[in-house]
Amino acid sequence: SAAGEAYLKNPRAFSLRHAGEALKLVSLDRDLIVLTRLQLLAEIAEAGVVVLRADFGFSDEVRARLLGGESVLLPVMQCEAIDEEERLRILAEMKDQDVFNTFVWSYVELCLGICHRFQALQGEANVRFGRLRFLHLDCTWNKDLTSTASARLGTHFNVLRSLETLTVDMTNLKILTDVTTLGEGLAELQTLRHMNLRFRGCAQLAKVSPLAQGVDALPALQYLRVDFGLCERLPRMMSGVVFEDRGAFLAAYNKAFDVEPFARHPLPVKAAVLSGGGDTRDASLEAAAPPTAAEVVLSRGSVV
Repeated sequence: SAAGEAYLKNPRAFSLRHAGEALKLVSLDRDLIVLTRLQLLAEIAEAGVVVLRADFGFSDEVRARLLGGESVLLPVMQCEAIDEEERLRILAEMKDQDVFNTFVWSYVELCLGICHRFQALQGEANVRFGRLRFLHLDCTWNKDLTSTASARLGTHFNVLRSLETLTVDMTNLKILTDVTTLGEGLAELQTLRHMNLRFRGCAQLAKVSPLAQGVDALPALQYLRVDFGLCERLPRMMSGVVFEDRGAFLAAYNKAFDVEPFARHPLPVKAAVLSGGGDTRDASLEAAAPPTAAEVVLSRGSVV
């Protein structure tokens, strides 16, 4: 739908619903005080339909703990609620506090592009991740990231067996050079239907073959947007371009790096557009009707 595509292009501008489920958008504070609220953590544990945004970056302590694989959340027993009665009610509804802690801690870190805990998941926590249909990964706070491997990003993505919609935001990670593990992880998302990859401002990114291979391996993908605005080290036909579907992205990749076309998805298809404008970069890429994102339904409203 047009609304679904609008979210993927500018996910920070909306509150939304996904497949009939309300999604809560939470702008995290620098010390993650908001994540001491038991009600919010319970919502994450129940359905995993909470979008966490690192709008203000993080304190040095939080950054160090995230990058070091240490927990940035309190155990559930130490979290706060509106009052003691509410806190006891929520705790009483939990079947297993250890599973709760493991899932919520892993979910928060994954949403921030860190997979140290996520890659080691087992048991019931794995099962819960297997039910997720929506994920928004905000890596924009991690300005020192040079390789997705250091954050284990992409590792264990095979557990996301039901995922339908994914946004990965790496905007302005100016020294990022290697996205190999991310591309490998994307290839595992066999149910994925809608994806938004944001690399605008990644000035040192020059190798995108893992992304192309990952994108090509997705049998259910209907909608793709890839933003390479201000990616100065990419070839001219990719640098500064926002690709609006899979075919345009793969066609430009094949041509830029002089490789054989991928066999899974016939080309040519819809043209890419220049970042910040509506002109086509390569007029030889024939236009085609864009796929829809019918499962993503947005409604304008307050951001919680």
